[in-house]
Amino acid sequence: MMSSKAFDELLSRLEPEDRDRIREMAIAYGLTFDDPSWIPFAITQMTLDELQDQVGDASAAMKEAADLALRRIGNSARNVQPGPSRDGNTVESG
Repeated sequence: MMSSKAFDELLSRLEPEDRDRIREMAIAYGLTFDDPSWIPFAITQMTLDELQDQVGDASAAMKEAADLALRRIGNSARNVQPGPSRDGNTVESG
């Protein structure tokens, strides 16, 4: 017979709120601790939560990289020196 203690040990790396949420979801699906199918359920939920966190982190990193690239492009555009136009005349800035 599985126990609540076994569940807590399996999910020990999670925050208590996450553990409780997964336990409540398992119970809502009719899983009990003496039913071994709660173990793959809990592992699946942990994996989904982890993937969701990683997607959020990747999204934040991509936004940060895009913002940096746009700032660099903006800085480069401000530093462009006037040069000759197609007809050979110097283009005035401002």
